[in-house]
Amino acid sequence: MESQMWTLHDKLVMSDLDVRLRYFLCCDLESSLRKLLPGVTVRPFGSSVNGFGRYDCDLDLVVDLASDLQTNVSLPLDSWSQFNGLNGCG
Repeated sequence: MESQMWTLHDKLVMSDLDVRLRYFLCCDLESSLRKLLPGVTVRPFGSSVNGFGRYDCDLDLVVDLASDLQTNVSLPLDSWSQFNGLNGCG
């Protein structure tokens, strides 16, 4: 029974490449968002970071705008609607 459990663990555990790709995605997303919000940071959290994640688990992200509040960035409503698929407030 123990060997079967280890076999299952080995098949489901995230590899080093899986972890690196998740961090790369965060960096890439942060880089894209910084074109609109210069001080934004994107950080992963949850099972992808604490070691309990599986290779097929979701990626939890924190998009921190707190450092961007000092810059007082604002966009017209039309600019935001192109990102969320809405025309106006909804």
